[in-house]
Amino acid sequence: MESPVVLNWDVPRVPVGRWFAEGASWSVAHGGVFFDGVATVVTDLVDGLSGILTFFPPLVLAALLAAGAYAARGWQFGLFTFAGFALIDGMRLWRPAMDSLSLVTASAVVALVVAVPVGFVVRYAVVKRVVRPVLDAVPSVPVFVYLVPAAFLFGIGTAPGVVATAAVALPAAVRLVESGLRDRPDPGEANRIVVPALGMVVTAGLVGAGGLGGVVLTGLDRVSAATGFEGALAIVVLAVFLDRVTRVGARPVEAAFAGNDERHGERAA
Repeated sequence: MESPVVLNWDVPRVPVGRWFAEGASWSVAHGGVFFDGVATVVTDLVDGLSGILTFFPPLVLAALLAAGAYAARGWQFGLFTFAGFALIDGMRLWRPAMDSLSLVTASAVVALVVAVPVGFVVRYAVVKRVVRPVLDAVPSVPVFVYLVPAAFLFGIGTAPGVVATAAVALPAAVRLVESGLRDRPDPGEANRIVVPALGMVVTAGLVGAGGLGGVVLTGLDRVSAATGFEGALAIVVLAVFLDRVTRVGARPVEAAFAGNDERHGERAA
């Protein structure tokens, strides 16, 4: 009796990784000047912002930020701001915190620079049908996915961290530009640009971006609960501060447009 024929239903090996590596190598070989230029500009931007923030003594800058917080949201937020930044200085994490704040700011700037032309193009229905699903899918993609191509193209350091963080913030930046072109900007998108960018701080530390992400990763690498907890606590302080600041900034814009709508309604009547 003949044995039954066993069919092999295994899918052939698909060398996606090799294709990516070859594509990345080709891109670096033929576009190295471009990637090096972008990396230099981004690194200089972060270093410049960090230099400005660290120019002032820590408690002086904490007092200035607290004064702004008090004017924006009252004495409770002002007190939290001063106490939070004073705590960061007390944990001797001032420089990493300012580096992280600079990285978030630079990432938001890069995202907005890219978002401006994209926001103009997205106004057209044909382009919008193609671009919109991509932008909607970006937040659902694990953040590590952005680090791999960024590290291959820009090397290890600040640049890939900023590029990956900007990619996470890009959808909100495009929506902000798009809503602004409709004469009705959604200021809430500013909050959705900054807060996710800060969430990338720890992940960006994996590619050498430094800042508080580097502190947390050092704590994990050395199994140091003290170092890891202090770095995480400093990130929480920055997250709460940036979240409240960007939410406060949205109120005057919303009020201004609400007033314009009322005036237009009165004129129409």
